Amino acid sequence: MKQLDIDTFHDFSDEEISRRILMEDPVMRVVLVSLRAGQALPEHAANWLVTVYSVGGRVLFYEWTECCDMVPGALIRLAPGRPHHLEAKEDSRLLVGAEVAARIEENCIGSLDGPVVRVAAKDTFVPSAPDLELAVLPSVAGLRLGAEKALAF
Repeated sequence: MKQLDIDTFHDFSDEEISRRILMEDPVMRVVLVSLRAGQALPEHAANWLVTVYSVGGRVLFYEWTECCDMVPGALIRLAPGRPHHLEAKEDSRLLVGAEVAARIEENCIGSLDGPVVRVAAKDTFVPSAPDLELAVLPSVAGLRLGAEKALAF
């Protein structure tokens, strides 16, 4: 288990939006994004699933014309390819998570001998009920199927 206290990081910059990679593994990358009031990210899109969780402050997060007022505790999920931009109304901190497998496939496809196979939890939030968790979390059988699929290529 890796545990971090994000309150120990003070990454605000008046010159630019600060980004700190907190965790990165074969399945997920988590980045702490710190913005001063008035800083903005121009419209862009990611070719992978993205989740954004507001840790502090207030950010207006736009997906095309739809706006979400990101205050502490707010969580959004963006489908791959969805254009979005944001603007900090207060000094703010966001946790951004992205699926790494899609980035590998996108950037390294010419170097791969076979397809990228996802063997992690299903693409949904993990339910709190133990019976339902089993349907979402990775299983030995699912890992075996993923390995067999990758090796069969």
